[in-house]
Amino acid sequence: MILAITAVAAVLGIITILRSKPWRKHYVIENHVVFWVILLVFLGVFAVTAEYGPHEAYQRAFMFGSVAFSFFFATVFAKRPKVLILILTLLFFLNIPAQYGSDSFTLSTEPHLSGSEFLAIYAPNNITCFYDFSLHIRYSNPTKMISFVTLGTQPFTSVPNASAVAAVVRKADYMILSDTQNNYFYYYLQENPLSQENLNKARVLTDLDRVYDSLGFTILGKK
Repeated sequence: MILAITAVAAVLGIITILRSKPWRKHYVIENHVVFWVILLVFLGVFAVTAEYGPHEAYQRAFMFGSVAFSFFFATVFAKRPKVLILILTLLFFLNIPAQYGSDSFTLSTEPHLSGSEFLAIYAPNNITCFYDFSLHIRYSNPTKMISFVTLGTQPFTSVPNASAVAAVVRKADYMILSDTQNNYFYYYLQENPLSQENLNKARVLTDLDRVYDSLGFTILGKK
């Protein structure tokens, strides 16, 4: 949503400048219109295509959006302060779910911590675990060596299918299913690739035993 609003603001800002009068060569050059148009286009391409970190999706949208919005406000609403205040207020409220909606899966719940402690104490050393979050192993057993594999990284461009799930599960000795992970996938994908139906299609459950099971946190291990 933020990227879409940013794109609209950038396009409207560019159109407004290009339609300004008088439309003469010296006006374009002296007011740096060509420079701003090229800059916005390249920033937009970079913001959508480049990846420089696994958890920067919404920061990226706001960071590059600020350039387009600054340009848009300066050219379109400079003489309309009341409209500007209204739009900024609306953007402020859009910022709240974008910035804080991820709290539903970034907070470590009691089942998450209890399951992590069980794995840290009873699992063998030097294992591979399929999970998308930190298990805080160092809190329970700082010497435990566990490597992790995940089902893709942000920003997701598609929903991982059963084949992708099966390929990742085969790399791991243990697989974790949790409410935290479920919230994570629903937040970014609006569905959970690790649903019971998808796991059945991937045919991985027959190779896994239930090692640990509590409310909202399950550990599956290879037979």
